[in-house]
Amino acid sequence: MKFIQIMCMLWFCLLQTTSFAQQVKELTIAGNVVDKENNPVTSVSVYIKDKAAIGTSTDSEGKFSIKANYGDKVLFSNVGYNPSEHLAIESKSNLTITLSKTVRPSMRLWWSDSVMYNVR
Repeated sequence: MKFIQIMCMLWFCLLQTTSFAQQVKELTIAGNVVDKENNPVTSVSVYIKDKAAIGTSTDSEGKFSIKANYGDKVLFSNVGYNPSEHLAIESKSNLTITLSKTVRPSMRLWWSDSVMYNVR
């Protein structure tokens, strides 16, 4: 009898877990990506952290739209800019992401006899 009670409890817990897992809320996050001067940034990679297969990029006006689950981290990255991260907790249709430019020291390169030198 105890065995049947334990099995029924385990079965009930399993049903509760699977029904909870199916209740993940899907959100739509849309907006535009701009730089510090409020100019649109094109070709920014917009993707879900740890789910790189789910992603998109900004268009010629810096606009994007992506579907994410509640609690996902949406990453924004582009060459020459510091990446930005947004936590998906509600649907947004007019989100503005501002990227700042990456600051790198200037370098001068020159070649001599198949050797490249870096002069700072």
